[in-house]
Amino acid sequence: MKKYQIFVSSTYRDLRLERQAAVEAILSMSHIPVGMELFTAGSKSQLEVIKKWVLASDALVLLLGGRFGSIESETGKSYTQLEYEIAIENSIPVIGIVLSDSLIEEKIKSGGTDFAEMDNQKLYKAFRSDVMSRMCKICDDLKDIKLNLITSILEIEREGSLVGWVRGDEVPDISEYKAKISLLESEIKKLRKSPIGAIASRADEVTMTIKILKSVKILHPINETGIANKVSSLYDCITLYGNSFVAGIVNSVSSSRIRNFVITKLAPELITMGLVDKSKASGAYLRFEFNSLGMSVMRELKIPTVKTTENNTV
Repeated sequence: MKKYQIFVSSTYRDLRLERQAAVEAILSMSHIPVGMELFTAGSKSQLEVIKKWVLASDALVLLLGGRFGSIESETGKSYTQLEYEIAIENSIPVIGIVLSDSLIEEKIKSGGTDFAEMDNQKLYKAFRSDVMSRMCKICDDLKDIKLNLITSILEIEREGSLVGWVRGDEVPDISEYKAKISLLESEIKKLRKSPIGAIASRADEVTMTIKILKSVKILHPINETGIANKVSSLYDCITLYGNSFVAGIVNSVSSSRIRNFVITKLAPELITMGLVDKSKASGAYLRFEFNSLGMSVMRELKIPTVKTTENNTV
């Protein structure tokens, strides 16, 4: 049961109720809300702490009301804007929750100028415009915030790009696999020191890699319904789905259980094996593609490498 750490970013005084609604929505899904409201703004170390927590989170929720917020002296940007930009720049999924104009006006009428930006209107308008140019939800009340937030979290969960956290007693024992990998790596080093090591090193590496692929087991769906599951080796999975990584596969939203398996289960295993590289694709998406060792393994297995588009591969 994975739990996702979700950073809640907002101005504080004017959005206390909205922030509480967001926290309640995250907790209702058994995930972990975090935020910087308990820290005081104004120092360089504060920005470093913010960056550390944002980068450690699986997603960021931006609550944007009528205020720009406290400004960080070196950048001239608000801390809320900086949290948002750190997430965007590091491909961390962002859920934008923007209060509607009518809700902001209602808050100003009842609470006064504490709910409106009085000093940095140009900066606020530019930031709001940037947020609304991306995918975001316009909300009219607290109930709307909770509903839209829960829906958005479910959407990014289905994309399969979140890492998340699990209890220590739920992590499978991989010490056996680590021992095998360590032994095989030792054999590779010995082979490379031999007279023909310089020539044969890649062939030896491919051979050793294939041995590891045959020894590591993984559970995958046999069919699209997911009713039946089968324990197979990574070797078997490469013969079935290898061409997905030849073309490069992107972690976009998909209803296919097999495609989700390839992205969320198989790809991380092959990255650990040093066969697949992960890179940024368009927007917040990631691309998974065979590197030179992965392609060498495919050739050794005599699997035809067809560069179809990633949408047609699985």
